[in-house]
Amino acid sequence: MTNGQDFIRPQDLAKFFAQEDALTKHHLSIFFGRADGVLLFSRPAQDFSADQESSLGVLLASAWQASQAMAVYFPQTAADEFRYNFATTDQGIYLLAFPWQGEAYFLAALYQGQTNPGAIKMLLRSSALHLQEFLRVQHHSTDQTKSSAEKPLFNDITDDEMNKLFAFAENS
Repeated sequence: MTNGQDFIRPQDLAKFFAQEDALTKHHLSIFFGRADGVLLFSRPAQDFSADQESSLGVLLASAWQASQAMAVYFPQTAADEFRYNFATTDQGIYLLAFPWQGEAYFLAALYQGQTNPGAIKMLLRSSALHLQEFLRVQHHSTDQTKSSAEKPLFNDITDDEMNKLFAFAENS
C-alpha cells in the first residue's frame, strides 16, 4: 500500500453495507476482500462457519486471479473491465474488480433463487460505484481530521506563558 491512509477499513465497509438496503432485500451474500483472499467484509445470507468464510474468501480471490490471467487473451480490453460470473439460471457467484488507491480488491455476491440474475449483477455494479464514492468521502474526512490533529497544540504560546506553566508545576 502506498501509505497508511489508502487502505480500506472493515468498519467503513460495514457502515456502507448496512445502508445498502437493495442488497439486503435480495438476500445476497456479500464478500469484499483483498487480492490475497483475506476478507475485509462478509455478510453471508446463509450460515457459514468462520472456516467456510475464510475458504470462500480464498476461493473467490483465486477465481478472480484466474479470470484476470485469462483477460490477457483479450488485449483490447483492460483486465479490470471484466467481471467474473459463475452461474446457473437462478443462482451463482458474481465478482467485480474493485481497484482502490492502486490496490486490488474484489467485491462478490453469491445469490440463490433469483428470478432476474441480470438485475442482481446490475445492482452489484451500482453498489460498487456507490462504495467507491462512499470511501472517497470517508477517506477525505479522515484526511481532514488527521491534518487538524497534526496541528501544534500550542501554536501561539509565548515564552512568558511557558515559564508561568512550568513555574506552577514547580511550586506544586
